[in-house]
Amino acid sequence: MVRKKKAAKKKVAKKKVTKKSRRLDAELSEGTPRRDKMAIQGRRGLLILNGGGAIALLVFLQAVWKSAPELASWVVYAMIPLVIGAVFAVVMPFIRFFASLYWSTHGLKLHWAWVVSAACSFALFVLGMGIVIFGALQSIPAS
Repeated sequence: MVRKKKAAKKKVAKKKVTKKSRRLDAELSEGTPRRDKMAIQGRRGLLILNGGGAIALLVFLQAVWKSAPELASWVVYAMIPLVIGAVFAVVMPFIRFFASLYWSTHGLKLHWAWVVSAACSFALFVLGMGIVIFGALQSIPAS
C-alpha cells in the first residue's frame, strides 16, 4: 500500500514541462486578475440591486403606510428576500476564499459555491420585486 502511494507520487513528479504548458500557465495566471475584477464587480452589482431595492422599498413603505395599508404588508414581505439576497452578495467573497483554500489544501473543487451564492442573490432580487408587483396588482380596486 505504501509502495503504491510512492509510485503515484513519482508519476506526478515526472510531469513534463513543455513550452506549451508554460504558455498555458502564463495565460491562466494573466486571466486570474481579470476574473477577480469581474467577480468583484458582479458582487457590487448584486449588492446594489438588493440593498438599493430594500432601501427603495423602505422609502415606498413610508409613502403607502397610511394611504394603502394592504400594499404596505406586501412591501414588507418583499423586503425579506431583498435583505437575504444582500447577505448572499456580502458573503460571496468569503465563500470564494474558502473555496480557494479547500482547493489548495484538500483538492476539493468548491468553485461552484460562490456562483450558487450569486445566483441565489439575483433570484432573491427577482422574487422580492415579484412580490411587490403581485401585491400592487392585488391592491388595485376592482372596477
